[in-house]
Amino acid sequence: MDVRPVKNVMEDRKMLSVLAGVLMGWMSIEDIREKKVSVWPSVCLVVLGILAAAVENKEEPWIHGLGAFLSAAGLGTVLWLAGRISRGSIGTGDAGALGGLGGYLGWQRALTVFFFGLLLCAAAGGLYVRISGKSIKTEMPFLPFLTAAYIVNMIVSCAVEG
Repeated sequence: MDVRPVKNVMEDRKMLSVLAGVLMGWMSIEDIREKKVSVWPSVCLVVLGILAAAVENKEEPWIHGLGAFLSAAGLGTVLWLAGRISRGSIGTGDAGALGGLGGYLGWQRALTVFFFGLLLCAAAGGLYVRISGKSIKTEMPFLPFLTAAYIVNMIVSCAVEG
């Protein structure tokens, strides 16, 4: 039985959150520059989520690791299907990133981050259309907004948890 203090587990979680933020930032930069995101950062997020779930739950780590994997697979698949239905309006990189966040954060928190990412994107898109005079059909990369929502979520959760 592991008797590590709770404080060390929380510090480990904060370090993993920073690593997840770096991966999200990497995907955001790719999305802005190339309008395409490689799959490896998303896979790393899923693996990070499985490991974090397994390490934090010493009683039955394989069950929690499997739960993290199913969260990732479920969210990623739903967004991937939405992208197919919308004929590519939602990219596979967005689906992979949300799947990765689902594996790391759990599906409830990942959906919260997704929702706030959508709100940020809508606000920025509205301002962009208003200021530039361009069409509302202008495409914008979504991952930077998802990353911003993730960072805000992490700051708020760190402030609440102490």
